[in-house]
Amino acid sequence: MLNIDDIMNRFFEQKSIYYLNHVNAFIDYLKHDGMNVSNMEIHLQGIRSYDIIKSLDFYIEKNNITAIDTAQRYSSAVKEFLLFLYENYQVTNQELNYELYIPPFKDKSYRGQVNKHINKLEKEGILNKSTSFQNFDTLEINNLLNECNQILNSRESYLMAQKKQVYFNKYRSAIMIKIILLMGITYREIIKMKINDISLENNYVKINGFIVRIPINLLKQLRQYINLLQSLNTKERIENLFIEFNGDRISSQTSTTSNFINSLLGRGDLTGLIKYITTSMINEGINETIIKQVTGISDVLYSECHNIVYNSARSIRHFDSKIRNLEMFDQI
Repeated sequence: MLNIDDIMNRFFEQKSIYYLNHVNAFIDYLKHDGMNVSNMEIHLQGIRSYDIIKSLDFYIEKNNITAIDTAQRYSSAVKEFLLFLYENYQVTNQELNYELYIPPFKDKSYRGQVNKHINKLEKEGILNKSTSFQNFDTLEINNLLNECNQILNSRESYLMAQKKQVYFNKYRSAIMIKIILLMGITYREIIKMKINDISLENNYVKINGFIVRIPINLLKQLRQYINLLQSLNTKERIENLFIEFNGDRISSQTSTTSNFINSLLGRGDLTGLIKYITTSMINEGINETIIKQVTGISDVLYSECHNIVYNSARSIRHFDSKIRNLEMFDQI
């Protein structure tokens, strides 16, 4: 017999404690909907995307939620929990599994249905977009990567990207986001990249004079993406890594990629992604000059990230430790 407490404890151990509040809220809804110890397996087998959407409404109303990004986090946390449940326990739900795994841009997909409902709630004034450029958290980044991989690893996504601009844009955006998350480079820098900047044979990318090794999964996806570019019916030989569907130079406006992020997380600011990676680089002790040269970020953005890392309490400890490392410290 399934034990929901044991399932949740194991899930949080293997995944992330960041999912805690949202998964607890989902379980509360299931109990409200009639799930109990005796019918738990049957109940979990009968869940569909529209049931999760009903649970989202329940969560929004009960907790007075008004932010789209909070609603998106909830939907992502529930998805991760259910995938874990169906993969690790003897619970079969083929219909929901299908909806969870098909590419998110399809209307029948779980993500497609959730996004449609969240858009409806936004139009009704129940949910609102975040207007600030705050740093993303680890949970949001992991959710974003999972969605990008779902698109890039789908044969169907690849074939549709060959045929229609809207699907090509999503495929391209997924690749761009992964490169941004790898190196933290700004949009104006990434659109300058050439196909020749990528060495598929030697497994590296060149950016602003620096060479960065490419993770194996991204390397496979880049190879597929470059094949996609070469399959497009364009008049001229393609040199730029990122182009429009018709072969033209990609727009300097970030709207397409921002809209893609927004459809997944409820907020579409690329600045938030770059701040996340930049703060990670600072935490790893990467030199300020190198960060700016590689990423192309401004002094202002770097300062904001530096302040996030070195808050007042940490600054005191940091300064104290550096003073003690000075050569003359023991001589004074």
